[in-house]
Amino acid sequence: MVLGETCMSATLETIRQMIAEEFQLDHAIVTADATLESLEIDSLSAIEFMFLLEDRFKIDFPEDKAKIKTVGDIAIELDKAIGAPSDERKALARS
Repeated sequence: MVLGETCMSATLETIRQMIAEEFQLDHAIVTADATLESLEIDSLSAIEFMFLLEDRFKIDFPEDKAKIKTVGDIAIELDKAIGAPSDERKALARS
């Protein structure tokens, strides 16, 4: 199963839309495998985006945000924080 093709979770799609809107990016380039660096999202902007997600979803991300490098990583961490079904998290983690 290829993430982004057959296993597009609702969380991932929400994150993709939010990133595209927040950073004025073409939705097509905001894929699960896209790194924040490749999208030209600097570390400060990434942290601010994480705070936006925390506020919107009323969750807390882990203190160690360094492991979050891709759009898919954000979706995985968000799913963990909100308690998404483990099968969905496993599918996202396989990417």
